[in-house]
Amino acid sequence: MIGFNTFILMYGDFPHLHNAILDDVLTKFPQEALPYVNVWCNQVCASTIERLKKTPFRAYESLDNVPKYPAMRRMFKDIDRQWILWLDDDTRINAQDWWPKTEEYIRGHPEAVYIGECWTCPDVSWRQEFIKDAPWYMGKPPQIIKGKPGVEFAIGGYWWLKTEARGLINWPDPRLRHCGGDTLLAEALRQHGFRLNKFNYGVATQQREKRRGLTEKPAGMGGYLPPPTVIDEARLKIWRGG
Repeated sequence: MIGFNTFILMYGDFPHLHNAILDDVLTKFPQEALPYVNVWCNQVCASTIERLKKTPFRAYESLDNVPKYPAMRRMFKDIDRQWILWLDDDTRINAQDWWPKTEEYIRGHPEAVYIGECWTCPDVSWRQEFIKDAPWYMGKPPQIIKGKPGVEFAIGGYWWLKTEARGLINWPDPRLRHCGGDTLLAEALRQHGFRLNKFNYGVATQQREKRRGLTEKPAGMGGYLPPPTVIDEARLKIWRGG
């Protein structure tokens, strides 16, 4: 089996979303992958915690509402497999044969480093200063899409990334908080010569809810950039269910 760590971000009082993605993982993942599932819980409801305690997953129970990318960066310290799979809590795995089809695709594309549902951002000209200031910037000129600097990227609710490539770009960028990371991940990888493999069989993302971060401007849009979030480890409990 292809070795992968799964990371899921949950927050708030949305037990129907949390139960749905947990059901999907428990019923559609290979059993061997379940001990490598990691769930970040940002001030989630008690019923979500109780459900997680019945799973073999590692939980990061945060008393603070930590933005997406600092939480991601903290969890990524515990990577020990060849691939990273990222899931938002409003993503659904709908196909019962999602795993065999996905594993077949990955095995059949040994060049793949970054896999997901392809979206296009046709204009990132306003982010060039932010990009050029990044430690992962290698000096490549922007990709031109319809006459403007653009990028093809995997929507942030579901993507695969090789651990080795993640280390090369030191993802996520420490400047990121909640918004704007999807396109920047693709650009960081493109700067190092990696492209998106467009594959997302049996997965639906962005099951719409009123969510945190909707009013935040994407990173690089200009204006005040807050300092990187520092996670208070004393307010973070890490435990395993089961």
